[in-house]
Amino acid sequence: MPKIPPFRIPNLILKQFSSEYVNQINQWCLDLEIESWENEIYLVMLDKERELVRLPEEIYVLEKALALKIEPKIKKKLPHELVSYQKGRSAFQAVQSLSEFAKETKMPLYVLRRDIASYTDSIPLHDGSRLWSLLQEAELDEAEIHLLKKLLRAKTKWRGTEASFSRYLGVSTGSALTPLIANLYLTDLDRELLNVSGCFYRRYGDDIVFAHTDLDSAITARAILTQVLSELSLSEKAEKSKDILWNAKGGNSIVSGFSEKAFVDLLGLRITRSGIRLTSEKMKLLLKRFRFRIKITLEANPLFSDDDRAKLAVSVVHALFSRDAIAQDPLFRMMCYAVNEIGQWRELDHEVVSMVAALSAKEPLPYAFRRYSKKRLMNEFGMRTPGHLRQIYVP
Repeated sequence: MPKIPPFRIPNLILKQFSSEYVNQINQWCLDLEIESWENEIYLVMLDKERELVRLPEEIYVLEKALALKIEPKIKKKLPHELVSYQKGRSAFQAVQSLSEFAKETKMPLYVLRRDIASYTDSIPLHDGSRLWSLLQEAELDEAEIHLLKKLLRAKTKWRGTEASFSRYLGVSTGSALTPLIANLYLTDLDRELLNVSGCFYRRYGDDIVFAHTDLDSAITARAILTQVLSELSLSEKAEKSKDILWNAKGGNSIVSGFSEKAFVDLLGLRITRSGIRLTSEKMKLLLKRFRFRIKITLEANPLFSDDDRAKLAVSVVHALFSRDAIAQDPLFRMMCYAVNEIGQWRELDHEVVSMVAALSAKEPLPYAFRRYSKKRLMNEFGMRTPGHLRQIYVP
């Protein structure tokens, strides 16, 4: 097997190296006693503040190769209703499936929404952990499990400190093994909830949604959740745990702890009985970003007339929303992929037209519409709104 150079190598190259030499690396691991090393943990702001682990290059390659080797075995133990960290599966599929289930049943649904508190950081690694028996059930051999224990329990220290410790609790974000373990460790819960007849169930990592038309079945599922999570030494994230009675109109009633609502929020999207939309917070953020991009383009190109500003603003809109746009906003990509509620697309169209009018005329609404109405922007400046650019209204 080729030697890894002594300088720091980008992770992308290490991934390619691991994939190309996966069999040789895993054979090498079986024949070689791994020397002692230390992982370094540091905090980084991603979607929220998270702990990332920085591995030595040879350990990074080893973990990646081992992950590639054991992934097919673990995948066989995962239910179809699990949509996280798998090729061809996505969070959007869980949202779309729940939306379709609600439309098919056309009845009020009792919905359980759960998120695990510090999920991967709470997975036990001691000898009595359920993790090891789950790996045995997935038919990993003793050598693979032994290697996993050495990798997951490696000596670790916080960046900037000298003292190190061995981890017997938690799997680090950034490890190639973490997605596999996150999928596998909750499969007891998957099995128990899927045994509830007539239910809807999906899981993305530790994001769980269960729905049923029958109140007693939903109450049973709630008890199962509490019991199984306790057995796995996990706990619910209180602020994200929701018991919802989901109907078309919402309301103020509470039935056996289920609060009446007209929507369910799941994985960053809002599902109503008429379709899927962005949450109001995400829509506000999306509009704020678009306004900033149009404004900064106008400020970078001082023009003599307001009509010139309008032309430029319209060209920015077309660049941002066209079907072949390269640098789409990630929230807008989410909207294009998942949002099927026509009403929200019309809201977006109205807001974008309002932005262009106000920024072109340098006046607040509604005064800006006196000079740059939607009709004038479309007829004179050729403006097409996001919904039309994306052909949302085409049957």
